[in-house]
Amino acid sequence: MKGTDGKNLLSPKKGQAISCDPEQARPAGRRLLLLWAIIRIPVLILALYLMRYAILLKLEQLFDLGRPTLFVIDLLGTLLVRVVYCLALAALLSLCFSTMRRYGPLTAYLSTLCLTIVLVTLSFYLTGTTKWLGLPAVVIVATNLLPVAFLTPIVRFKRIWGGFMGLGVGIVEVLFLGHYMDWLASRTGSTRKIRWLASSIVPTVASLFLAAGSAAALLGAPALVPLEQALRMPGEVRILARGDFNLLDIDPTGRYLYATGHGLDRLRRYDVEDWSSQPLKSDVSTGGAQGFAYDPAASELYVLNLKSKRLIYIDATTLKFKRSIPVPELSPGDPWVVVERNSDTITIASEVDLRTGSPLIVLNRTTGAAHDLRVEEVGNLLVHPTRSLLYFSFFRRNTGIMLYDIQKRAITRQVPTKERMDRMAIWKRSNELLITAPLDSRIIRFNADTLEPKGEIDSIFGVRVIAVDNLRNLLLCGSLATGKVAVVDLNSGHQKGSYYLGPWLRTIVLNEKNGTAYVSSNGALYEIQYVGTNGVITSRH
Repeated sequence: MKGTDGKNLLSPKKGQAISCDPEQARPAGRRLLLLWAIIRIPVLILALYLMRYAILLKLEQLFDLGRPTLFVIDLLGTLLVRVVYCLALAALLSLCFSTMRRYGPLTAYLSTLCLTIVLVTLSFYLTGTTKWLGLPAVVIVATNLLPVAFLTPIVRFKRIWGGFMGLGVGIVEVLFLGHYMDWLASRTGSTRKIRWLASSIVPTVASLFLAAGSAAALLGAPALVPLEQALRMPGEVRILARGDFNLLDIDPTGRYLYATGHGLDRLRRYDVEDWSSQPLKSDVSTGGAQGFAYDPAASELYVLNLKSKRLIYIDATTLKFKRSIPVPELSPGDPWVVVERNSDTITIASEVDLRTGSPLIVLNRTTGAAHDLRVEEVGNLLVHPTRSLLYFSFFRRNTGIMLYDIQKRAITRQVPTKERMDRMAIWKRSNELLITAPLDSRIIRFNADTLEPKGEIDSIFGVRVIAVDNLRNLLLCGSLATGKVAVVDLNSGHQKGSYYLGPWLRTIVLNEKNGTAYVSSNGALYEIQYVGTNGVITSRH
């Protein structure tokens, strides 16, 4: 097919770029346009990062963030397998295009597009991923490799096309990369390098990598997790059980590990000295409860069944049902439950999916009578190790940290913090409260008595769950996003090692005597031997 200048618009020598010849811009305008082209994507990324708290708050008000959050966690938690898949798919598509372009751009276009459809559909089928999620990859290939002749009628409307190229930030780079580079070269009078790149195979290969990357990002995680673990999980980590686990606790002897979770209908007790034996299960359903409280002195476990709105008392030795009390006043939402022995109280805090009822209730453990009902929408609870005090952190709607005196039934300390503070732990030797800041990837330190700020500790990306080894002054940090656990020396603040486990880590409990950590996730229960038999911290990065 011939253009007005007599050149073949389908010629492979011109690649997939569209050559426009608009009126030349003035030198100052050219420089501004080139600057805009260079900085617009970095500026967009920076703006999104700086506004992340406000964006998350607004999105949470408008939408359910459960699925997007799960997507990000699945993506980052299986990153290596996705990268390998992306490279392999992009290489195959690039090989197909470069081989077939000798027969003409249209042949190369159709053959590469068909191969994309076949490979993406097959990979999504094998991983059990919804097929329509592969559509973005197909669209990226379809638009970027589209021969010049098919876009010529649109390009004739120079103002519309130019406005789209200039203002479609993030869209034109993905869907029309080669055409955008050619437009930029023509508008800025630029430069042989830009013109050469626009007319070469480079934009085509880059667009194929974009397509492969979109397919890799949208693959279902369940089929990828075992592959990721085979590639990245070190020898110090082993999978103890598969399932959807949440809260864990360990008895004072270190022999028995208690577990519950959304995927477990009954509370379980594992014998950590004999993992070949079946776990003991409670004889009463917990309704897939998120958490529970454990009182070693009373040898009791307390778990709230959301379906029945009853707090269940379970014998910690036999896991037999003892009794239950109604808690109808509690706001709907996943609850946190803690027991405080000195005051003989059980405190329940709801994550408040709906703003009805009481978000926080303090009960007498023995009688079940309500001592206090409060409106604080607490994100997490922590009991002081020796005193009748509770620490409140806030992740969703409120900010700050509160110190609640159970005996006085009053908030005695309160300090402001950034948004979305999460799990807490006590560093006994320094008498500090440590709290995670997932969006900043840091641990914030406070005096445990006064809540006076004591500084910060660098941590791993997306840190959420923590546990302190007070025997060795070590902090174990688990990332919700990346599936890694890091060991940090609290004295120096330096990371001593890290281990890949799997996506969506939820709880870490320690057997400090032998340097073993137990970690729950939505897919498995893990064990980490973070201290070797010679007393040296194991190190994997």
